[in-house]
Amino acid sequence: MPTSTPAAIPTPFILFTLVLAIVPGCQNREQAVQRELTVFTAASTVDVVEVIGRDFTAQTGIVVRVAGGPSGVLAHQISSGARCDVFVSAHPRYTERLQQEKSNSGTLISLASNELVWVTAADRATDTSLENRLGIAGRIAVANPDHAPAGRYARDALQAVNYWEPLKDRIVYGNDARLTAQYVADGLVDLGVIYRSDATAFGDRIVILEALAMPSDQTIRYQGLAFGCDGNDAIAEDFLAYLASSSSAEQWRRAGFRPLAAH
Repeated sequence: MPTSTPAAIPTPFILFTLVLAIVPGCQNREQAVQRELTVFTAASTVDVVEVIGRDFTAQTGIVVRVAGGPSGVLAHQISSGARCDVFVSAHPRYTERLQQEKSNSGTLISLASNELVWVTAADRATDTSLENRLGIAGRIAVANPDHAPAGRYARDALQAVNYWEPLKDRIVYGNDARLTAQYVADGLVDLGVIYRSDATAFGDRIVILEALAMPSDQTIRYQGLAFGCDGNDAIAEDFLAYLASSSSAEQWRRAGFRPLAAH
């Protein structure tokens, strides 16, 4: 079976290329401070970042505009000049690389952690034994490891338990973490390996079969990096601090994450 996403399953990759087209890059940093922030955030965090963004707007009057997608795609757009005040990545490799690369990068903070889980659609969960399901399952959804950290984490975890090679010909790649969970919820695949937070987002449409442990030398860690364009440095730092604050910790927990930097 091909490992690419079948034609019947839409892959809205074009949405992420549009971000660069509609959001101009940083201009003169001496310009007046803008009253809005542009936040690029990993697909798995869009919901929680939007909720925290609305809370921040209510307190400050500063509008937070959120663009979501695979962390690798968003990092490439920032590197290519897309305007971004705060970047939330599902893998440290992207934030740490941009911190070195971009002269306007500021604070880097670890925000939350996550875990991988085996899941199936609720209407397919007649047998919740993972061993039994693996024996009869056809397609298995995993995010694309080339640009989605969820896929990279899943591949590493499956390789650690010697599952990757036997299963790889049955894998259907989702463009990002949330779309991969959508495949499961819609019944387009038999099983999926997704973030616990994405399973939480789909509520009773998805059933968690069991957790998939990461290799001992890896953790799933989300980082936020402030840039600040057009004089937005201070408010970008303020929003990043708010994402990591005790005021936002409960929002991260409700969304299925474990906050790391509450203060």
